[in-house]
Amino acid sequence: MANPYAPPTQDAVQGGFATGGGTAEGYEFDGMENAIIDRTGKRAHTWGVISYVGAALLIVTFLILLAVSSSLASDAGPLAMVVATLAGAGLVIVGLSAVIYAVLGKLYTDAGSSLRQVVISQGDDITHTMHALQKFGRAFQVEAALTIVLLVVTLALRFFGAAAAGGL
Repeated sequence: MANPYAPPTQDAVQGGFATGGGTAEGYEFDGMENAIIDRTGKRAHTWGVISYVGAALLIVTFLILLAVSSSLASDAGPLAMVVATLAGAGLVIVGLSAVIYAVLGKLYTDAGSSLRQVVISQGDDITHTMHALQKFGRAFQVEAALTIVLLVVTLALRFFGAAAAGGL
């Protein structure tokens, strides 16, 4: 039995795809392949919707923190000042997280829709697949970059916030 993970032979490369000998133009995935692609597209779209819901919940949390920090800022006590400082840092982290989740929601729903386009289109599956893979690559790249930004901001606020609050 041939190794399905082995690179294609020279004959297969010259003739087109190792499985069909065709070219990318006009290639159509079969039913099993389409089912896998469709399921993955649906999952990516679902993750995008979950990210949108997460962004909405974070916006609600942001508004609650904003109200709490505003009411605490008017109190002149030392404990109120510490709590207000920490709430201010929380506002930054929650607000940034909400933006990140909204951006990721958009990227993943778009990537999922592109994958589903592979299934519903006829005759240009390779082009649609490559387009979907580009969108996934972009989503992964943006998610990694925004996660690093969030971690840096969180750590900076933790250390600077602790110093401002008297070394907590």
